[in-house]
Amino acid sequence: MRQLPRSVPEAEGVSSESLLKFWKAIDQLDHPHSLMLMRHGHVIAESWWEPYSPHTAHQLFSLSKSFTSAAVGIAIGEGKLKLDDKLVDLFPEARGYHVSERMARATLRHLLTMTSGHKMCIMGSFRNSTNWVKTYLESELELEPGTRFVYDSSATYMLSAAVSRATGMAVNDYLYPRLYEPLGIEAPRWESCPSGVSLGGWGLYLKTEDIAKFSVLLLQRGLWEGRQLIPADYLKLATSKQSDNSMNDAPDWKVGYGFQFWQCRHHAFRGDGACGQYAVVLPAQGLTIAMNSGMGDMQRALDIVWNVLLPELKTAEPLPPNPAAVEALRTFTAHTALPTATGDLARRLDNRQYVMADNPLGLKSTKLEFGADRCVLTLDFADRQLVVPAGFGVRLPSTLSMPGADPLNRPNLPRQAASSAAWTNLHELLIESWFIETPTLHQFRLRFDGDRLTFSKGCVIPFLEEPWAAVEGKSGAQQGA
Repeated sequence: MRQLPRSVPEAEGVSSESLLKFWKAIDQLDHPHSLMLMRHGHVIAESWWEPYSPHTAHQLFSLSKSFTSAAVGIAIGEGKLKLDDKLVDLFPEARGYHVSERMARATLRHLLTMTSGHKMCIMGSFRNSTNWVKTYLESELELEPGTRFVYDSSATYMLSAAVSRATGMAVNDYLYPRLYEPLGIEAPRWESCPSGVSLGGWGLYLKTEDIAKFSVLLLQRGLWEGRQLIPADYLKLATSKQSDNSMNDAPDWKVGYGFQFWQCRHHAFRGDGACGQYAVVLPAQGLTIAMNSGMGDMQRALDIVWNVLLPELKTAEPLPPNPAAVEALRTFTAHTALPTATGDLARRLDNRQYVMADNPLGLKSTKLEFGADRCVLTLDFADRQLVVPAGFGVRLPSTLSMPGADPLNRPNLPRQAASSAAWTNLHELLIESWFIETPTLHQFRLRFDGDRLTFSKGCVIPFLEEPWAAVEGKSGAQQGA
């Protein structure tokens, strides 16, 4: 993988001491996964919180939207689309749909600026649909397009569909020779709808360095190694205020919205996704930030940027070398890690299998096996088996497919996971599994009472999943010590 050039902070006008202070503040947030800081196009500090790593792609959620915007801009530059194209003209089959007069006036510009005319996100309407374009075009617009900002991921899906219709290619394929390949982004994965259209508003998986390259490209107004990858005039519009979102509450969510980019305070802009997936650009300071995380309060990370980092960016000129501070920063960033499951007890039970009472999960049996430094949890469902190896004090790798309802009824794909275990008291075992391509931390709790087991599972990041209700079970014959 081609990487961005690396530099020491002082060479780019930033003190390593200030970056160490910034990194320690980020480390105190809930569940940071990765962070890269670039100035003048050079990486000056970077870290991954174990079990996350530079080599694993991460779910971007709505940061995907900014890549869809880039695809729209490129298609406009190639003459395949125009900002004021009407949706009904891009999809001629709409003549056979029940399209309202307002929908007939909706344009790409309206969708880009989140002023489609819907009064709320209608993504949920895709749940039982096999033709998402038809579902969208037949949906009711309560507002006149262009009159009010309403954040709606389904609008970005339609932008993706528009690019596909105009180019004959899914957005992920369209971007490959035009954006990914020049940036050195390898094997990007983007989930698609039943018709094969890239989801647009979500579903893209990239490595943190891929996000970092994209942020540097944005700082350079679409220019990369002498080649204009995204039209500069489009990016100027896309990354400036195009619609008013002052009705929002959070400080950095109410200062304006561009074409699938958020305006920030301090004359910055960003692409972002749920749980803290960030590409932040500070043009005046020549600084960009790439970040993945699983945080609940996304504003806190931006507050740290403005309050801790920004005041230190006083010059673009090199600072005097400070080898000791550079080494202290590197030592800290090289050893960031998320905590493993914690408990004060060391206990080992006989290996047992528990027959579970009837339950809506379809969980038939639960088996627990113990080794010297690990345990293995096996869950047998009506239609699948889930095997979770977990280490005591360390995380063990595995591939897991978690059963549960997907918001859009899509299958649950196998995910890379890393799991640890600990006894929280004499009777309760906690197993924690990080799904390292996502922000998700799953927790399994097993409470033992003689030959009875109470099993439950929850998710630390409530945006993603509701907790499972407790399921009761009773052990059969012991399976061996």
